[in-house]
Amino acid sequence: MTEISPAPPVPPKKGGWEDFVAGNFAGMAQVFIGQPLDTIKVRLQVEPRFKGPMDCLIQTVKNEGFFALYKGMASPLVGIGAVNALLFAAYSRLKAILATFPNEQLALYKIAIAGAGAGAINSVLSSPVELLKIKMQAQYGRSKATAGNSGLIYKGPIDCSKHLIREFGIRNGLYRGFWATIAREIPAYAGFYSGFEFAKRKLTLEGNSPDSLPPSKLMLAGSFGGFSYWLCCYPFDVVKSKVQNQKNPPKGIFYVFTTMSSIYKNGGAAALTRGITPTSDFEKFTSGRLSIYDTQFSEEAAVLKHYGLDNLNPEYWEEEPDNRKSVRYSMSDFNNGIAGDELSDDVDPLGLKKSVLGQDTPGKFGLDDFDKEKLQIFVGTKSFNPKFFLHKVHNDTPYADLLRGAKFLRYTLDQKSEELRSLVQDNFDRFVSAKNTIDTVYGEMKAQSLNAESDYGVSRLNKALSEASDRAEQLFGPVLANRNKAEKIRSTLSVLEKYKYFFNLPSNLMDSIKQQKYDVAIRDYKKGKVVLDSTMGAEGADTNGSGSYSSEREYDETALSVQYRRVFDKVWLEVDKIMEEMKDQLFEQLTEPWRSMEEQEKTINILLELETAEDPVWHYLDSQYKFIIDLLKESYKEQLSKIETLKETLPKNSSSDKDLAIRLKKSIRNVNIRDFDSLIAGKEMDVQMWKAILEIVKSLSDLLLRCLPDFWKLSKSFMDGKFQKSPAVLSANKRRRQGMDLRKVDQCEKMASGVIELYASFLSELFALSPVPNEIPDTPTIKYENPSFVPLHSDSVTTCYFLTRILNEMNECVNDINSINMASDASGTLSQLMDQARWRFLEVICQAWNADAKNFYLLEDWTLDQDNREITNFLRNFHIFHKYNSRSAYKIASQNYISDNDNDKSSTIPENYLFKIKETFLNSLYAYLEGLVHLVFTEYTPLEPVVEREPTDIIHKSRIDPSQMDSRILLTISNLSNLKQLMIPRIVNQFETAYKCSMADDTQALNTVVDQLDGILFDDYIKRKTEIVRNIIINGILSNEIDWSNISKPGEVHSFVYEALLSLVLVHAQISDIAKPLINRALTALLESMAIDCLEAFQKVEKFSLGGMCQATLEIEFMNQTLSQYVTPQAQETLQIIYTTIEQLYDTTSGTDRLDSELSSVKQFLVDGRKNTSLQFLCFKKPK
Repeated sequence: MTEISPAPPVPPKKGGWEDFVAGNFAGMAQVFIGQPLDTIKVRLQVEPRFKGPMDCLIQTVKNEGFFALYKGMASPLVGIGAVNALLFAAYSRLKAILATFPNEQLALYKIAIAGAGAGAINSVLSSPVELLKIKMQAQYGRSKATAGNSGLIYKGPIDCSKHLIREFGIRNGLYRGFWATIAREIPAYAGFYSGFEFAKRKLTLEGNSPDSLPPSKLMLAGSFGGFSYWLCCYPFDVVKSKVQNQKNPPKGIFYVFTTMSSIYKNGGAAALTRGITPTSDFEKFTSGRLSIYDTQFSEEAAVLKHYGLDNLNPEYWEEEPDNRKSVRYSMSDFNNGIAGDELSDDVDPLGLKKSVLGQDTPGKFGLDDFDKEKLQIFVGTKSFNPKFFLHKVHNDTPYADLLRGAKFLRYTLDQKSEELRSLVQDNFDRFVSAKNTIDTVYGEMKAQSLNAESDYGVSRLNKALSEASDRAEQLFGPVLANRNKAEKIRSTLSVLEKYKYFFNLPSNLMDSIKQQKYDVAIRDYKKGKVVLDSTMGAEGADTNGSGSYSSEREYDETALSVQYRRVFDKVWLEVDKIMEEMKDQLFEQLTEPWRSMEEQEKTINILLELETAEDPVWHYLDSQYKFIIDLLKESYKEQLSKIETLKETLPKNSSSDKDLAIRLKKSIRNVNIRDFDSLIAGKEMDVQMWKAILEIVKSLSDLLLRCLPDFWKLSKSFMDGKFQKSPAVLSANKRRRQGMDLRKVDQCEKMASGVIELYASFLSELFALSPVPNEIPDTPTIKYENPSFVPLHSDSVTTCYFLTRILNEMNECVNDINSINMASDASGTLSQLMDQARWRFLEVICQAWNADAKNFYLLEDWTLDQDNREITNFLRNFHIFHKYNSRSAYKIASQNYISDNDNDKSSTIPENYLFKIKETFLNSLYAYLEGLVHLVFTEYTPLEPVVEREPTDIIHKSRIDPSQMDSRILLTISNLSNLKQLMIPRIVNQFETAYKCSMADDTQALNTVVDQLDGILFDDYIKRKTEIVRNIIINGILSNEIDWSNISKPGEVHSFVYEALLSLVLVHAQISDIAKPLINRALTALLESMAIDCLEAFQKVEKFSLGGMCQATLEIEFMNQTLSQYVTPQAQETLQIIYTTIEQLYDTTSGTDRLDSELSSVKQFLVDGRKNTSLQFLCFKKPK
C-alpha cells in the first residue's frame, strides 16, 4: 500500500524586528564568549611584558581579577547590533550588484569582492567601537594607580570617548586608526566570506544545495571562515591595535605602512603575529553566529523546496504532484528482513540497483520529465515492459545476479500476496456486511427517486443551482472581471519590476553610446540577451516547485506569456535598432583617418564582437587606403602650386657672373662658420625655391610615415589572422582552411605597394628621375642641362646643402618604411627610387660645382690670409668650397638606405658615381688654375664696394693694391706655391681616403700645370724688371760720358751701378711686402740677367786703359759683393767671363807698371763704396 510522505512543519512567520533582535542577542552571546580571549589578544599585541597567552591570562587574573578579562566589553556589546546589521546589509547588497541574473550562485572571487566591500563599509561603525574597546582593554590595574602600573585613565567607554573628543576631536580622537581598520576589514571579510562559502560548497553532497547543510556542518564551515578571517588580516590587526592604543594620533597618510615597518624592525615577523593563538580559539566559538543564521535560512529553504514555494507567505497553494510510493524492497531489505518500509517507484524491483534511472539522475521527477521510454521501466506504471526494462536497466548485469534478482522478486511478490491474503481473511465478514448494506440502500434509492423521471433525484437541486448561478453571475460577474483586470495589472507590474534591467536596457545603451562607453554597451547588450533568452524560455512554464503545473492558472499564464513575449520582442527590437546605430557609428569612426591605431583596433574588436555583416578590418583598410592616396595627391598638388606661385611672385636672380659670385661668396662664408640658418634664411629666389622643394619631400615623407606604418601594421595583423576567431598562420593553405579571403590578403599587399609607388612616382616626377647608367662613358661629359626642378642661377654650395637635406629626408623615410618589413615589391620600388635620386642629385651637384669653379676667380678680392700673409683668402675660400662640395657629393653617392647595422660606416662608391665625382673634382681644380691666370692679366674689378680699414702700421695691412699688375703676379705666384705644396696634396689625400681610389697620375698632372703657370707668371714679372735693369746697365756702360780707354786711374763707382742696384732694392722691397719667400728666387734671376747684360755691354767696348780696366773691375766687383748672397754658379760663371772679356780688351800700351798700385786703389775704393752704401743696400745683406 502507498501513502503520501509527511511534510515537515512550516516555520512561523517572523518580522524584520524579530530578526534584528535575534541577531543582537546572537552578537551579544558572541561578545560574552569571546571577550576574554580578545582581551588576551589585544594585550599581547600592544605590550611586550607578557611571555605568551597563558602568562597574560595568569597575570591578568592574578593582578586584576577574573572580570578584568571583560574590560572594554561595553562598547562592542552595545554596537554589535548596528555593526552586524550594516555588515550583512552591505554584503547582501554587494552580492546583488555583482550577480549577472537573480539567484545566481556567485564565484568565490565575487564573494571575496562583496566581503571586502562590506568590510570597508563596516569600518565606519567598527572603528570607534574597536577604539573604545582597545583603550579599555589596554588599561592595567583594578581601580586606582599603584606603584607597578600606569594607573587607570578612563572610567568607562563614555568617559574615554569624551576625553578623546575633547583632546583630539572626532577625527583624530574617536576615529583614530580608521584607515588601519579599513586595511584590516577589507582582507578580513574577503577571507571570511570566501572561506565560509568555500567550506559550505565542499561539505555539500553532489546534487544538493549548500543552503541545505545541517547545523553541524554549517558551524564547521563557519569555523573555517573564522580562520580565514584572521589569517588574511592579522598583521593589520596588530597595526590597528598599536595605532589605536597610542597616546597621540598617527601622523601622515601612510602611517599603516610606517607602523608595520616599525613593528617588523623592532620585533621581526613574530611581532606581527603576537596573540594569534587565542584569536584562533576565539574563532572556533564565535564563528557559529553566522552558522546559526545560515541554519535558520537552510531550514526555511528546505520548507520552501519541499512545498515548491517562492516564499513563506504564498498567495495560493499549488497542487502537489502524485508522489505516492510503491511497496518495493531493496536487496538489503531482502538480506536483513522486510521492515515494512515503502520505497519509491524508481527502485529496482530486482533489488540489484538503487534506482532504475542511474546515479546521476534524481529519483523523483515531475510528470513533465517522463516520456514513453522512461514509463516503460517503472514497474508501478501500466506501461511497464519487462523486456525493455531488462534491456535498458540490466543490459550489463551478470546472469548470476539476475538469478539472485529473480529470487528477490519472487520473495517480494510472496510477501505482498501474503499481506493481501491476511487482509482479506481478517476483514471478510466486514466486507460482506458492508456489501449487503450498500445493496439495500441502493435498492431503496432507486425505487424511490433514482429514476429518469426525477432526474435521479437531483432535479430540484439542479434548478436551485441554476438560479443561484444566474444570480451570482449578475452580482459577482463585474467584481470578478475587475478582479481579473487588477490581477493582470499586478502581474504586469511584478514583471516590470522583476525585469527592470531589461526594460531600462534601451536607455542604458543610448547613454553608454553617447558617452562612447562601447564596452559597457556590449556588456549590457549581452546581459540583456541572456535575460531575454532565459525569460522567453521560462514564460508560460510556471510550476509550483513540485514538478506539476498549476491547473487553475495554466490558461492565464499562457495568455500572459504571449503578452509578455510581445512586449519583450518590442523592447528587443528597439535594442537591436540602437545596436545597429552603434555599429554605424563605429564604422563611421573607422573612416576617421587621424584616430590612433589603439582606438581603431579597439573599435574593430568591438565590431568583431558584435559579429557585423561587413568586415570591419577590411572597411578600415579600404577607407584608409583611399584617404592616404587622396592625401598624398592633394599634398603634392598643393606644394606644386606653391612653387609655381613662387616662380611668379619672387624676383628673378640676376644671371650676371658678378651677382652669382656674390651669392656664392656669402654661401661659402655661412658654410665656413656653419651658420646654416643664415644660409636658408636668404630671400633670394633660389633659396625660396629650394625650401619649397624640400617642403614637398618632407610633406610627402611625413604623410607616408604617419599613415603607412599603422596601415601596414593592421594589414599584417589581418593577414596573420589576428582578427579571426581562430588565429591564422602565414601559410596560404592554412589561411584557406581558416576561412580567410586570400584575395583580400593579396589586395592588402597591393594597396600598401600602391601607396609606395605613388610616393615614388611623385618624387620621380618632381626630380625628373631616370635610370642610372651602368657603364662609364668613354669620353668626358661635354654638356649637361639642369633639370627643371633646379632653381635658376643657384650656387653650388646652396644646391649641395638642400640636395643633401632632401636626400636625407628621403633616406630616413625609406629606412623607416623598410623597418616595418613590407613586401619585396615595395622595397624594390624604394630601392630604385633612392638609386635614381642619388644619381640625379649627383649630376646636379657636379654641374653646379663645375659652373662655380669656372667663375670662382671673381671671388678674389686680394685680401691677405690672417694666418699666412704671403697668400690671399682666395685659397681658403676655394678650399672651403671644394671641401664642402666634395663632402656633399660623397654623402649623395654613399647614402645607404637599407643598412640597419653599421659598425663599419664606410661605404663603397659605385664606379659610375666615382667617375662622375672625380671628373668634376679635377675639372674644378683646372678651372680654378685657369681663373688664377685670368686674375693676373685682367684689370681687377671688385665684386662689392671695398671699405678700406687699413691699420696705421703698414706691416699689418689686410690687403694689397690689386690695381698693380706686379702685386697680382707676386701674390698669384705665392698662391700657386702654397697650392702645390699644401692645398693640392691635402684635398687629393682627402679625396683618396674618402673614395678609396688612387690619384697619383692626376696629382702629377696638376703639379705640372701649376709649375707651368708659375713659370709663365714669374718669367713675365722678371722680364719686365730685367728690362729696367738692362737699360740702366747698357746705357751706363756704353754712355758717352765714360771713355773706358782714356780713364787714367780708377775713381768712385759710377752712378749707373748705384741706379741699377737701387732698382733691385725697389724689387726687393716690393717682393718683401707681398711675397717674401720669392725674394731669393727673384733677385737671383735678376742678378743672372744683370750679369749677362754687363757682359753684353762690356763686349761692345773697344778697349780699356789700365784705369778703365780697374774702374770696370771695381764696378763689377761692387755689384758682386753687394749681391753676394744671390750669386749663383751661373752668375759666377758670367762674372768670370766678364773679367776675361775686360782683360782681353785691355790696352797693354797704356803701361803695366802701375797695375799693382792701381789694384790697391781699387780695393780701397771698393771698401769705401761698400761702407758708404751699407745703409742703402742693407736689404741685400745676408742675415747672420
